Amino acid sequence: MNIANPSLIAQLLLDRLETASGGYALSLFQYVRVILIALALLDLIRLAYDVWTSNQGPDAALPRLGRWILYMCAVAAIVQTSHRVGAGGDSIARYVYDLFREWGERASGTGGFTPASIFQAAIEMAQLAWSTMKDIGLWNPLAVPIALLAGLVVLAMLAGFGYLVFLFYFLFLEWFVALSLAPAFLVTAAHKWTAGIAEGYVSYLISLGYRTLAIFFCYPVLLSFVDEVRGWYTEAMTLVSTGGPTAIANFFQVLCGSLFAAWLCAIVIAAVRAYANRVAPQGRVLNLGSVYESI
Repeated sequence: MNIANPSLIAQLLLDRLETASGGYALSLFQYVRVILIALALLDLIRLAYDVWTSNQGPDAALPRLGRWILYMCAVAAIVQTSHRVGAGGDSIARYVYDLFREWGERASGTGGFTPASIFQAAIEMAQLAWSTMKDIGLWNPLAVPIALLAGLVVLAMLAGFGYLVFLFYFLFLEWFVALSLAPAFLVTAAHKWTAGIAEGYVSYLISLGYRTLAIFFCYPVLLSFVDEVRGWYTEAMTLVSTGGPTAIANFFQVLCGSLFAAWLCAIVIAAVRAYANRVAPQGRVLNLGSVYESI
């Protein structure tokens, strides 16, 4: 592996996070099974007390017990698979993740999603800026203030592209954490008083899915835009390095244009992500409260 390539390093980090999330969910599952039994017993006590205080006879109580058993079997089946978050697993959380990611990849035509490709282009532009500064003599001790200003502009450009990569990676970090914690959240559906936690978790998964679709919409657009900007940038820097007295002025114009492009991309992706959050289903997608009321 080329350790000088940010894209490969960033992809390695994503792979390690995904592997770790699967291992964590598997380790957590052994405690979740105990919690499932405890919550189910507590809810059975709640159901028995409800039947006792309402003076219901066996004819009414037995159907309620049957419905409760069917519901608990369904919850147990979902929890039983909740720790299988590896590729191809049948966890409900993994299913939601794979569904939205597959939709996004097919719609955007993006097979190998590598967010750091954008930052790789930014690094190449920064390296070209350093060499251009050397060509036009900005490393001269007399030009230190100008060189420092140019360095700040380049760093601001890198910060803009770095912010893009941060938004992309934070989304996938959210997914991996959500997948690894699936057993702990889904098991709360086994009791009436804690079922709201499971409802909120599923709603959160759906909102993450909408943000995933937004990311896959933006990624190919931003990648092609950055490639075009890098082409213009390279051409302009070549002209600047061979220019005359106006080379420094032209150099700063090119840097400012690149800085504007970087933060324009960052603002656009932040706006699209905010829009995805707004249009995602609000509130609880499930309604386990009504399920318990029907038991």
